[in-house]
Amino acid sequence: MRRPLAWFALAVAAATGCGPPPRVQFTPPTVAPRSADYPAIQDRWTRHAHVTREFDTAVDVYATLQTSEFRAAWLARVATLRQLAGAARSELEQEQARDAEQFVDCVLQVHTGRWNWNDLTSPRSLWTITLVDDRGREAGPALVHQVPLKPDEVAALYPGGTPFTRTWRVRFRRTLPDQSRLLDPATRWVLLRIAGPLGNTGDQLRWDARPADGLRP
Repeated sequence: MRRPLAWFALAVAAATGCGPPPRVQFTPPTVAPRSADYPAIQDRWTRHAHVTREFDTAVDVYATLQTSEFRAAWLARVATLRQLAGAARSELEQEQARDAEQFVDCVLQVHTGRWNWNDLTSPRSLWTITLVDDRGREAGPALVHQVPLKPDEVAALYPGGTPFTRTWRVRFRRTLPDQSRLLDPATRWVLLRIAGPLGNTGDQLRWDARPADGLRP
């Protein structure tokens, strides 16, 4: 009886396109992305984690890491959606460059089994968020806040949300106390960990670098 079930599981995985998440490059893009490239780039930098508690959803998260490639694609997409040009686009581009220099940002679309569990900011929050990399460095957020976007804007930039989803921005300081930098070109992998009494995301929210970056696979 086990063999048919195994083959069925493989067939379902193949049909739904299941597989490991794509490897990424932490270095800046060599060609500026276009607005049309945004969906593929947003998908490449998004990871999904699902944590259950007693057969119920504790937390379901889509996490988009805001790297230099993603920021460039986001800029192109927003400029197209808002028809920005000239000084307005330049101002937005400079803002993104300043943020990228100082911070590593991650946008989280979060759904929980109970509405009061979907809280990442209050002193009573159940969740601790940590960014970890391959060198064992860990960083806690410098800032967490709910993204002030209208539902239509969220749907255009971070698809997949529902009326029960909250969208959060988690911001980490790029320069660590020892003056080393997060997400430098030598990074092999980075992991976002969300943990609390209801469970933890383990290694589900992990971005691995391509071996072509000169790093070990």
